[in-house]
Amino acid sequence: MNDQIINGDLTVRRILMDIDAWGTGVSFMQSAFGLASHLEAELFGLFVEDAELLQAAELPFTREISLSSAQYRDLDASSIIRHMQVEADKLRRQMELLAATSKINWSLNIARGERFEQVFEKCNEFELIIFMPGRKYSTRREQGPSSNVKAPAVLLYKSGTHSLRALHVIKLLMTNGAFSYLKLLTLDNSAEKKAKEQLEKTGIPVNYVHIPNTEITELTRNIMSVSPGLIVFPFLDEWREQPSVIKDLLDKLPCPLILVR
Repeated sequence: MNDQIINGDLTVRRILMDIDAWGTGVSFMQSAFGLASHLEAELFGLFVEDAELLQAAELPFTREISLSSAQYRDLDASSIIRHMQVEADKLRRQMELLAATSKINWSLNIARGERFEQVFEKCNEFELIIFMPGRKYSTRREQGPSSNVKAPAVLLYKSGTHSLRALHVIKLLMTNGAFSYLKLLTLDNSAEKKAKEQLEKTGIPVNYVHIPNTEITELTRNIMSVSPGLIVFPFLDEWREQPSVIKDLLDKLPCPLILVR
């Protein structure tokens, strides 16, 4: 199967990009716009206002310390809302600049609530879902690779339409040399053979790794062993029934994750 067939039969029409003004994910926005342009897809940015932070700001004992003056001051919900609005406006301006050169249809949508829940409930409306690193999805986040070091990308490849689309996406994102090599995870020799057929003429350096299963511990171990700059996974059926698995994975990731439906 060649790229022309992939584009024709596995069309990507809509991309959801979870974005966070506090995180390093804004640096990946240019790649997301480039990907949407190449796929001729619409790009929907989603900025989630942190409801828990707003609730905490309403508590009488909540205070913040200024880094410039080292003075404590009360933290209230109205100041948090203003700050979020400023950050959302900043993101919109960044997206406007990128859209001017990519010529795609795009939008920035604002939601309020728990970040992962807001993104996950919209997943069925999109073929690609981009989770950016940034504020924690629940409890913690590891530090990613240094920004001046070219990191590898990681792809999970199984059989089926979702994996073929994921493979096509990673090929597009690696054509500009943004990543050092591709670590491709497969469950069996048949999947590896199919992946090699797709990648053999691309010139992309690939490290093929067989994994015994797609349990969260196995995926995390293989991901974190290489400090990746990007992860692309097909949206596994079991994750639809147990979205907490995705959330647990996101808590450990230092880089963008693209889920492909």
